[in-house]
Amino acid sequence: MAASETNAWIPRPLREAGGRLLSRALNRIAALDPGMQPALTRLDGRRIGVHLRGANLAFDIAVRDGRLHVEAPHRETDAAPDRRVAATPFALLALALPRDDDGLPPGKVEIA
Repeated sequence: MAASETNAWIPRPLREAGGRLLSRALNRIAALDPGMQPALTRLDGRRIGVHLRGANLAFDIAVRDGRLHVEAPHRETDAAPDRRVAATPFALLALALPRDDDGLPPGKVEIA
């Protein structure tokens, strides 16, 4: 699904403000783990494309200068993200919650 179709329902200023807010939150969470900074440094320049199904929302998470940046999804003219994740918001939330087993429910989260 093209980025313009995916995020069309959200006004641009709101998308940009949401991206800044999510970037700050992700970086604060990352700062809680002492091993995260060296890992982010090794991932510098990489991107993950995220598509939230149901919410019809897409964005990229890029690593630059040891920090996470939530940005507009790549366009056809840009280089594709290094990885892609597609899931419903609830499926991603379920990944963050403790589970009794180590497996993922089939079909809930796509990682490519």
